[in-house]
Amino acid sequence: VNRQKALGDVAHKNKDFDVAEQALRDTITLAKYSFWRDAGDYAQLSKVQLDKGDVDAAKKTVSEVRRDFKQDPQAALLSYVMEANVSQKLGDAVAAKLALDMAEKQLAVLGDKVPDHYALEFAEACYKGGRDEAASAVVKKVLKNNHENSELLAKVEGLFDTLGNPELGNQLISQTTQDIVDLNNRAVTLAKSGDLEGAVQRS
Repeated sequence: VNRQKALGDVAHKNKDFDVAEQALRDTITLAKYSFWRDAGDYAQLSKVQLDKGDVDAAKKTVSEVRRDFKQDPQAALLSYVMEANVSQKLGDAVAAKLALDMAEKQLAVLGDKVPDHYALEFAEACYKGGRDEAASAVVKKVLKNNHENSELLAKVEGLFDTLGNPELGNQLISQTTQDIVDLNNRAVTLAKSGDLEGAVQRS
């Protein structure tokens, strides 16, 4: 499963859309009844299909993720993001806005129970839909929880490369890292002054 997923990712980056689509279809088929089942694979597949110009296939993938993850609130979030991407590709700003509104509501309901790669899919759709503030808030939250995770940092950098704005990605990463350093320094200062309760709250 992971091999096919990696192949799909690399092929997508290289704009080899046919290979990427097949690899992601294989990933979904292989993972269907296993622990590796992930609605995120459907989101990646729909993005490949949109980049390929096959909007009908991307619409079908949205329907498939809703069918295969019927009772999954996290997958519901992704399905709205996927729907927004399809509508944006079609130039239907009203439908894209409605889908992103639904995604934002679902994100609020889920709270901290959102996988990082789902959150980044949401952020990417928000940036594309002109909701930069909401997108950056989500990216910062993901970075704050994963500031030492090199794989996730690479995903964040990749997201901003895709958007054609790598400078913003670097800025958010630097800013979040500095915020964490400052927070830790304040906690150390409080601990040294004997305010252990305050230090725990800061860290």
